[in-house]
Amino acid sequence: MQKQAQWLRWLQGAMLLTVGSCVDPYRPPEIASPNTFLVVEGNLNGGTGSSTIKLSRTQNLANANKPSPEQKATIRLEGTPYSFVETTTKGTYTLASATLPVGSKYQVRIKTGDGKEYLSDPITMKQTPKIDSLTAEVVGNGLQIYVNTHDASNKTRYYRWEYEDTYEFYTPFESPLEYVNKELIQRTGPPINHCWRTETSSTTLLGSSARLTQDILQKAPLLYLSATSPKLNVNYSILVSQYAQSAEGYAYWENLLKTTEQLGGLFDPLPSQVGGNLHCVTNPTEPVLGFLDGYTTEQLRVFIKRPPALSRNQIRTGYEGCFTDTIPKEKQPLDVFLRPGGGYNVIRPVEGSSTSYVATGVACTDCRDRGTIVKPSYWP
Repeated sequence: MQKQAQWLRWLQGAMLLTVGSCVDPYRPPEIASPNTFLVVEGNLNGGTGSSTIKLSRTQNLANANKPSPEQKATIRLEGTPYSFVETTTKGTYTLASATLPVGSKYQVRIKTGDGKEYLSDPITMKQTPKIDSLTAEVVGNGLQIYVNTHDASNKTRYYRWEYEDTYEFYTPFESPLEYVNKELIQRTGPPINHCWRTETSSTTLLGSSARLTQDILQKAPLLYLSATSPKLNVNYSILVSQYAQSAEGYAYWENLLKTTEQLGGLFDPLPSQVGGNLHCVTNPTEPVLGFLDGYTTEQLRVFIKRPPALSRNQIRTGYEGCFTDTIPKEKQPLDVFLRPGGGYNVIRPVEGSSTSYVATGVACTDCRDRGTIVKPSYWP
């Protein structure tokens, strides 16, 4: 209990409230604590899919670096021959060749390089229901995307979602010429002004039917796209992954949501200890962050068009500052503008001239700084 109280004070230290210039902020010692607790992220994938677990360490709030990955650990499933293998990504471990049947129970044992051992509570593999549909409708000045699902057996009750969305876009100008060895030549290969950008969900998305008579979720909010978003300008696709959570897993994610994403307002919940289902065997008082659950994964991809009710005049592409110019300038050779770092790409020669060109900033013709020119395999 003493350690739990210390951990609670450490989290509460994240909310430093300064009222007026004459009040000094309170900085409890836990903020600068040198403790580095183990953080466990991942899941056991039911069926024949691969399972991934990421290990890292906590750090104090004054440290601006990324959390350090926990390398050279061993991870295995108790009572089985299955062991995870560390990948080329530091701190990431996968189990690729195991079959974990729905309904079976497993415990995950982790041994870190410093000799400490950690063990999870028993994890029951769950069957995730299929996603019935993904729908969208205009709400206010944007488009709300919903997920619809149900479990006829009334066994799931707790759901979590993640998504990966992709959109197609163009730069406002095309540059058919490239500057190579101080010469302008015709570009080869795919156009560099036509790209696709993929983003992943960054918030915790939860839904529960625990208080309903039937295990049905209709129009669970997933993602809101503002009318100003460039995502619906050309073509847009979203891939949603659905997971059946245990009641304990749902409570963990809900608590994590309240602690990390709903803070800042006067009436928002105070930070609290985010308990998981892993424990340090060698030191039972040591906190462990994270929750491991087990489930199959259901996915659904849809393409969504921009509805007529949302005017295209509102779209902000991020290219509003693009304009054309004529190069070279007086007493400045063309190489100054077109060499690497020169900042310009040529659009076309100036009519009637063999030495002057209409040009614009590189970013206004080359979309690869925002996306990829490789068309996704699932794109129409």
